Amino acid sequence: MEELFEEPLFIFGYNSHGYWSTFREIFEVEIERENEPFTLLTSEEIEPYDELRAIWVCPDPLSAFKYAIGASEWEMSRKEISKKYPDWENEVQKINLLNTIFLKNSNDGDNGFLAVERTFIT
Repeated sequence: MEELFEEPLFIFGYNSHGYWSTFREIFEVEIERENEPFTLLTSEEIEPYDELRAIWVCPDPLSAFKYAIGASEWEMSRKEISKKYPDWENEVQKINLLNTIFLKNSNDGDNGFLAVERTFIT
């Protein structure tokens, strides 16, 4: 089986809410959305990682905040966002990624990556 994980691409990431789910919960949602690389994995392949905590992260706070405001405003500049949402920087959560590993090919195309707790992953 090809290795599912790779080292994190950055040490700290940002998330719009700070809530960690299990890898299985995220897998199920992404399968419903028909998102790769999840559609390329089988339930059996990910079973050993089911209960590990996982979270979507972005390398910068602005990208993370855009997940909170929705796709219709993603094209707004930093200046436009700051004007419309003056406190936006306090809305994102900084996530320490030192004890995580990334799901390979999880970049969602909008600067989001899936970080999974490293516990039990060799």
